[in-house]
Amino acid sequence: MKKLIYTTSILAGFVSMSNAQQLPIFSQYYYNPFIYNPAFTGQGDKANAYVIHRSQWKDMPGAPVTYAITVDGPVWDNKVGLGVSMFSDQTDMFHRSGLYTSYSYKFKIAEDQFIVPGLSFGMIDNRVDMSRAIVKDNGDPFMVNSNRRKVTFDANFGVAYIWKELRIGISALQLVGNKIGFNNNDGTGIYQKLQQHYVFSAQYGVMISESAEVKALPSIMVRYTQGAPIGFDVNAIFEWKDMIRGGFSFRLNQAVGLTAGIKLNKSLIAGYTYELPISTVKSYSGGGGHEIMLGYSFGGSKGMDDTKMKELMSKIEAAQNRSDSLSNELKKRDLIHDEEIKKLKERQDSLANAQKDMGKNTNNTPNNNTNTTNTTTNNTTDPNNKLIRAESVTDYTDENGADITPGYYVIVESFRNVSNAKANKEFYEKQKQIKVMTIFNKKRKFYYNSVLYTTDEESAIDLTNEIKKEKPDSWIFKLME
Repeated sequence: MKKLIYTTSILAGFVSMSNAQQLPIFSQYYYNPFIYNPAFTGQGDKANAYVIHRSQWKDMPGAPVTYAITVDGPVWDNKVGLGVSMFSDQTDMFHRSGLYTSYSYKFKIAEDQFIVPGLSFGMIDNRVDMSRAIVKDNGDPFMVNSNRRKVTFDANFGVAYIWKELRIGISALQLVGNKIGFNNNDGTGIYQKLQQHYVFSAQYGVMISESAEVKALPSIMVRYTQGAPIGFDVNAIFEWKDMIRGGFSFRLNQAVGLTAGIKLNKSLIAGYTYELPISTVKSYSGGGGHEIMLGYSFGGSKGMDDTKMKELMSKIEAAQNRSDSLSNELKKRDLIHDEEIKKLKERQDSLANAQKDMGKNTNNTPNNNTNTTNTTTNNTTDPNNKLIRAESVTDYTDENGADITPGYYVIVESFRNVSNAKANKEFYEKQKQIKVMTIFNKKRKFYYNSVLYTTDEESAIDLTNEIKKEKPDSWIFKLME
């Protein structure tokens, strides 16, 4: 049914908007917290792009329809985040669209703990379409121009605390608080003030079942602006094998929702939320709200996901422990062996001295060519020798040019450029807590990243077979003198 709107009604609408929540509402911000807080810009291993469409109350004329596009990602060893976001929010004759660029910087305060401030700047395009209004007095000066438009500057600021799976953020949005004036030629008119909005959010990921790979992702969000009721959201989201998500949400005095998401492949995800109004508007809305989200991840490391990386870390640690144990056992045997040789030599010297004293030769002198060492090598663990590449250790150094120790090196990647090798080494060590050694071939001029050094061939082969499931090009360097 068409609505009758007078100039005074338009004025009242502007005053109401000036003292109410002005920001678009999104439900799936747990995928993309950057949308409400610039501190979360680029706080991941990869760059991410999201497209969001949201519509509400299908039977209500002029019901809100919102679109958003965001792109953000990490740079400079994951310390800096850069991003850009756009939104369009249409409610009846009022339309707002914005374009922002965002920046964040990560400060390490303790092991696995970071403080991240973020800032975004942008422009907001505010429009009022008077052609959508039915008025009583067509001669009203305010109705002379059917479209009113005003572009203004805007800025947002936020701070985040990140510790492993915990993310806490607080942000101040529409920080400048500019006034948007729509004036007539005679100097009369109305204006709207961009109210500061304050948003607090918290999210934590906890593994419910390691064997079933089920994780819970509870989150809350609190929104406040002067002159409007406090907004409060609670979300209970569950994730299976980092592939399927589902759960429910509750928005205080507004709506309850059901949400679902799926990772279509390693890069593409899709999400959907349906919200049912619980406020008085439910009697007139004719239905709830629908939000559709598509996301795409790109760039970053091509390594394994966190779950498989943790499994690999355990195997690396076990292989290293076995290697250390074997090395200690060999050292112990070498000491015993050296002691036996020493005793044998003393016996030989004693017999030689006895012969001199007797002034005669003897044919009973022990054989000095006795072989007292066992040098057999077991290569049955790699019968086809497909994993192991034998090289001379003299052709290799560490990344600083120092000599390295002979043995087995499990190689996961190779680089022509040393900066690329160091970048991936830092990624594994900082993000995945895997110790990596970079070695350099002086003849071929290549750098190699090794995740394990060992003197035990079997440990090296076992670990490489596991790694090849995710990184098929992995191999072993057997560096010999």
